[in-house]
Amino acid sequence: MAAFDAAIAAGHPIELDVQQLADGTLIVFHDPYLKRATGRRKLLAGTSWTDLHELRLFGTQHKIPTLAEVFEHVDGRVPLLIEFKHRPDVPDIVRAALPLLDSYAGQYAVQSFDPHTVFLLRRGLPHIAAGQIGGPLGEVRISAWSKFASRNLLTLVASRADFINYDLRGLPHLWVSAVTRLLRLPTLCWTVRTREDLAKARTLGVNFVFESVAP
Repeated sequence: MAAFDAAIAAGHPIELDVQQLADGTLIVFHDPYLKRATGRRKLLAGTSWTDLHELRLFGTQHKIPTLAEVFEHVDGRVPLLIEFKHRPDVPDIVRAALPLLDSYAGQYAVQSFDPHTVFLLRRGLPHIAAGQIGGPLGEVRISAWSKFASRNLLTLVASRADFINYDLRGLPHLWVSAVTRLLRLPTLCWTVRTREDLAKARTLGVNFVFESVAP
């Protein structure tokens, strides 16, 4: 929450990641494992809110927040860009999220690497922009076909996304530029971490997700 407070104070929109626990709780947490953020040697898969709500983040007094807590805390003060993580071992994250999203009065957009998740979000929230995240995904342990589809935005066939958010390391990309121009899709990129990344994103003329550097 301290990071969100800092973003609000600076007037920056907030990008965050949502995962669903085995008991259906939606939490704001990036990694599929707990070690980096909490020191606990355990995968997120199979855990419940009871297992997690006493853990603290990065040696601070801050705990893992639920999506409902983040909505209540931010309360529309800045826009949100909400990424939905997909895991086959938990119930449908979109079905669980739709009532909460629909009741939130602040500005937000949604996104996911998973094209089916993006499609379901678009269908459930037709008035909200839904984005397809993509990129080369060279370090991710998925099939070669999935990497090819993500790198070349073939995922758009299934997702019918309203915008794309593409790995900065894979840009510029002639095919990506052609597809986004043809479909008139706004383009964002992830993740700007250095002054060099910032200069590149600005040269490309795209909005961007950032950390560790002030835009």
